[in-house]
Amino acid sequence: MCRVTATLLSVFGLATLAGAEESFECGRAYQDMLRVIEAKQSTLSPQAEVVLRRRALRLYDACLTGDLEHPGELFAKLDRTGY
Repeated sequence: MCRVTATLLSVFGLATLAGAEESFECGRAYQDMLRVIEAKQSTLSPQAEVVLRRRALRLYDACLTGDLEHPGELFAKLDRTGY
């Protein structure tokens, strides 16, 4: 019985670590996207900047909830949009 409990605790601990790594990736990808938007700020209309920021925030939220497997790819795709 103790072995089962110890195994379950270690599995939950590893799942928690994996979740923390994913959220770190989400935050890094979001911050990188914000830097890209700020760099493009002089060429963007205010409306386009708001759209990019909102899309980046939606991607970030979806990433944090675990709905995205590869957030970096989606942030890169957002960067390649024609704004």
